[in-house]
Amino acid sequence: MNVISILNNRKSVRNYLQNEVNMEILNKIIMHGSNSYALYSDIDVKFKLISDGYQFSKKMRDHAGYFGKVFDAPHYIVALSENQNGFLENIGYRMEGLMIRAHELGVNTCWMELLFDTDKLNRLLDIKEEYKALVFTPLGYEKTALIDKFIKTETNKEKNRMALNELVSFDKWSNYRKAKTKLESDYLKILDYARLSPSWGNKQPWRFLVDGEELVILCKKENVVGRRKKLNYYRIDCGIIMLYLKLLADEFGMNGDWKVDSHKDILNKYNIPDDYLYISSFIYNI
Repeated sequence: MNVISILNNRKSVRNYLQNEVNMEILNKIIMHGSNSYALYSDIDVKFKLISDGYQFSKKMRDHAGYFGKVFDAPHYIVALSENQNGFLENIGYRMEGLMIRAHELGVNTCWMELLFDTDKLNRLLDIKEEYKALVFTPLGYEKTALIDKFIKTETNKEKNRMALNELVSFDKWSNYRKAKTKLESDYLKILDYARLSPSWGNKQPWRFLVDGEELVILCKKENVVGRRKKLNYYRIDCGIIMLYLKLLADEFGMNGDWKVDSHKDILNKYNIPDDYLYISSFIYNI
C-alpha cells in the first residue's frame, strides 16, 4: 500500500455505471473491513452488503447521503456499530480502511452519512437496538461524461485544505513554530500528508497538538443544523485521519500507535478552547 498515492488519488465518486461489481471483489472488500484493525477492540462492528443498490437508494432518499443526496449505485456497504464510547471515531477508522481496500481493487466509493433520520436505516435493515447504522458507501464504477474523455482534469486537494500552521500547535493551543527535534519534524511530515484526508463537507474538524513524544488529536464540537444533537459526527472524520496518520507513521518507520483513554486533564493542560474535544494521543515508542 502506498499511502501517499492513495491520499493524492482516491476521490469520492458520485456518478456510477449500472455495471455490477464481481461478487468475489465485493467479498474481498467486506472481508477486509471485518478483519480491519480497530481503535476500540471491544466495540463490535459489522459491514453489511446491500446487493440491490438501486432499491436501497430509493428508500434512503431525503434521509441520508451527501448533503442529503443519495447517489445511485449497484451496491452499498453499510457500517454497523455497537453504540459505545468512542464508536464514532472507531467506525471512521475502520470504514475508511474498507474504502481504501475498495480503491486498491479498482472500485469507487463515497462517504455517506445518515444526517437526519438515523433510525430509518435501522428499521430498513432490521438492525438490533444496540447497534447504530450511521455511515455507508456506494460501490461501483465511475460514470464519466463523453467530454471528460477528451478533457484532462486535474484536482489539487491542497487548495481545499488548511495549511499546517492552521491545524497544528506545539506545547499549547495556537502556538505554531518550527520543529525543534527530529520527532517533531516527522510529525509535521505525516500531518502534511494526512491533512488531505476526507472529511464531511471538507470541514477539517480536527486539530493537532505536539507535546514531546505525543501527538494529540482534538475534535471540533459539531453545530450542523438538523443533525442529531447527541452525536458529534465530526468524530467520524477524526477516525478517518487517525487511520491515515497511523498508516503514514508505519510507512515512514515511526513506531507508535493511538492510545485511546479519557485523558481528563488534557484540555486545561494545553488551554484548549471549549468548542473542542479531546479524542486520543498518538504515542511514539522509542
